[in-house]
Amino acid sequence: IRLSENKSVGTIVLPVFIKEGDNPEESIENSNFKPVWSVLNALKSHDEVLSFELDQLRTEMGRRGSGGIRGAIPRVVFDLPTTVDSSFADSLTTYLVEQTTSSWNFMYGLLEAYVEKEGHAKVSKEYKTEDGYNLGGWVNRQRSTKDQLTPERITRLESLDGWVWNVLEFQWEEGFSYLEKYVAQEGHARVPQSHKTADGYKLGGWVSNQRSRKDILTSEQIERLESLKGWVWDISEFQWEQGFSYLEAYVEREGHAKVPTNYKTEDGYKLGQWVGVQRTTKNQLTPERI
Repeated sequence: IRLSENKSVGTIVLPVFIKEGDNPEESIENSNFKPVWSVLNALKSHDEVLSFELDQLRTEMGRRGSGGIRGAIPRVVFDLPTTVDSSFADSLTTYLVEQTTSSWNFMYGLLEAYVEKEGHAKVSKEYKTEDGYNLGGWVNRQRSTKDQLTPERITRLESLDGWVWNVLEFQWEEGFSYLEKYVAQEGHARVPQSHKTADGYKLGGWVSNQRSRKDILTSEQIERLESLKGWVWDISEFQWEQGFSYLEAYVEREGHAKVPTNYKTEDGYKLGQWVGVQRTTKNQLTPERI
């Protein structure tokens, strides 16, 4: 495009021929419109504003979770024949944006919508949107290929609430978040080994791993776990202390420790069974417990 005196705006006209009776939608996808995509891609490399506007439109498509564009593309005008309806213009606009922008912007728009809904960017690896987009897989790839992302994309991701790069850190935070919800609901952090959340998360297994890996947890992680009501590192020690506590209460009330085998406390604890186990495993008890 040559510069001319006293002119600040240039116009590029790209004629595209659609024969009478041709299917407009099919024309979009075949080679008829290839010159349009090529020219716009070339202009993008010289016009940062146009490039930004097109990228923003692709991101907006992701935010809405649909494949369509609402409204026109700035500085791009379609002069269509009267035989073509307005839906064709919408399809053409959408296809143009898809052909001249990266799908990264669309997926980022999906992630923004997720953050707005959930309040964080901690998307599970298996998560898919209602439209079937594998957002969890995409987010996981961004973390694992951080060194290949542009500084601009890194900044955009880090601007989202709850974004983390370290996958292990993310997985720990995810498990801890589930544990906090469990404590709020149950009143303690003693999660059964086999417990799964309503959405299938193996919280019992995660809690068990924290106990067995205490020596490699950070001091902050240890402190956060210990701040939860009912958290214990040695579950077997906890279970013994719990049984002994029930036995002490029984002795105080009844005046003896001769608990019937089938006796249960008011809250359902099988105290008689616990006492029986202590008698049959005396040789395995510590001197202090005996």
